[in-house]
Parts: sequence; C-alpha cells; structure tokens
Amino acid sequence: MSSTARLLATAATATLTAAAPAAADLTADDVWDSWQQTMSDMGQTVEVAAVGQTGTTLTLDGVSVSMASTECNFRVLVDQIVMTEQGDGSVDIGVSPEYAMQVNTRGDGGEDVVMDMTLSTADLELSATGDPGAISYAYAIPRMELSLDSVTADGEPVQMDLSMAMDTVSGTYFVEAGEPQSITSFLSAAAVAATIDVDEPEEEADFTLNFAMQGLETNSTGTMSPFAGAQSLPEFLRAGLSSEGTATHGASSYRIDAATPDGQVILEGSASSGDLEFSLTEDGIRYGGGNADVALTVTAPGAMMPPVALQIARTSGEVTMPLIASDEPKPIALNMEFDGLV
Repeated sequence: MSSTARLLATAATATLTAAAPAAADLTADDVWDSWQQTMSDMGQTVEVAAVGQTGTTLTLDGVSVSMASTECNFRVLVDQIVMTEQGDGSVDIGVSPEYAMQVNTRGDGGEDVVMDMTLSTADLELSATGDPGAISYAYAIPRMELSLDSVTADGEPVQMDLSMAMDTVSGTYFVEAGEPQSITSFLSAAAVAATIDVDEPEEEADFTLNFAMQGLETNSTGTMSPFAGAQSLPEFLRAGLSSEGTATHGASSYRIDAATPDGQVILEGSASSGDLEFSLTEDGIRYGGGNADVALTVTAPGAMMPPVALQIARTSGEVTMPLIASDEPKPIALNMEFDGLV
C-alpha cells in the first residue's frame, strides 16, 4: 500500500485477493509498525507530535508525512489517527475527516510553485485484519473531496480553482511482507467529477475543464522493495517497484473552454464506457485501452468556421516503451484504432 494513501486511510486504489488472514489477532501496534516500515521503504519521513496508548487504543496526534524528490516535494498533515483493537482480531482505524496537503514543484518557466490543498474523507470506515506479515484493509467513504486552497508561483498568487470528488467509494487492499513486498488492490466509485479553472489576466487567457465519470472500478497488483535513496522512476524500478492492473468505467463526459487573445475554443466529448490495462516493470511500460460510443465536438465562437463533430463507435490504442537505458535494443510500439468514424 502506498504509505501516504494508507496514512490518509483512503486506500484509493485498494483490493483483497490474497490469502486469508492468519489466526493470530492483529494489534494496533502491528498496524502502525507496518505503516512506518512501508513509509520508510518509500523514502518518506514520518513525524508524530504525540503517541498515546490507552488499553487497546493507540492514538497518534499531529502526524506529518513528507517525501522529497528531484522533481517534487510532498507533505501531508493529519491531525489525529486512532487505532482501536476490536477483540475479534481486527483493528478499527479512525482518521481526522480532513487532511492538509502541500505540493512544491517547478513550473514550466522554472518558478517555484506551491499548491496547498485539503482532502476530505468524512465518515470514512477503515479496518484492518490479518497478521503483521499479511494485513488486509477494507474501507468505505460516502464522499471523498480534494479542493485547492491556494497556489503561488515564486511567492505570487495564481488565480486557479481545482476541485475533485468521488462518491460512494469502497475497496480493499492487501499487503504481504517479503522481498519484495506484494500489494493487491481494488477500488470502486459510483461517480467521479473534477473541475479546473485557470485565469491568467496578464496574458488575457482563461482555461476551464469540467469532467464527470460513472461506475469506476480498478484492480491492481504489484511489488515494492526499499528504495529510500531512489530519486527517479528508473531507480524505483531497479529497486523492485512493479505494478499492473485494469480499470473500467461507465459513461463519461468532459468540456474544455479555452479563451486567448486569438479567440475561444470549446471542446466537448463523451463516451458510453471505457477500459484500460497497464503494466510498469523494469522492462518498461505498457498502457492501452479504449472507449465506446465516442462523441466529440469542437467549436470556435467568432471564427469563420462551423462546429466540427465526430462520432466513433470504438476507439482503442496501446503504447509500449522502455524506461531504463540499455546497451541492447528494447521494443517500442504505438497502436491507435478508430472504428465507425463519422
């Protein structure tokens, strides 16, 4: 399990398909020790303001998780995490309903960009079962929301709004210790929605994106070895990182409205369903999928051209490429198909 996702208790990409839990009861200390080990393996730094133990309840106050790389610095702050042993071999995990998140990276022009966000998982239900070497997590969230609080570039505020939400989220996640550690996950969400609005007054430009999707389901399996010193994806892969999985979704739609001094362009699209498959290993990346009943309309208000509309019965594509330098040639491929284009 991604240590940040586990700490946030959202387990947004989680599933249980592995062996049944061992007979030994799982304790709160077992779960916390497992989290700390995984976060250490991921190269993340964990700080806790206060740790309290009352009977079978472990309370963590002021939890901070941070990770730095050559491209981005990331930090999550959680006010409180409470792990309570239930007496039946399971551990109930309660987490503060909101977490503060900060991402620090470089913009296209080399500026220092800082994004402060809030993740809300109110009424989260999260529990752990199994034993210290094989822990299974199950979770459910009525609604998960991510909102952007502020953005600055070299200390100057940027006019940008961002919000994302997932409704009726549930899933499972199984982590088995070993060299490498193995991970299996499943996620289901009834609906997904996102909105992005960027306004650049100096350049007289504005960009808005609205996106919606129904019936998202994901499955993934992977391995993870310690790579605390790794700073790039190739190093992560050499250290034992691997992942593969699938995803499906129902109806989806989006609208992009971009306005510049040269004019306005509106792009609207939809599909009745979609799917994808991916794998990420030391051999390279493979990513492919498709959509059914695709509709696309491009409009340029004020331009001397009529709207352009496309309907496609089925789109599909796949890309395969290496990610690690090698003295020997490795395959690279790109395939795209459009069936029933009108």
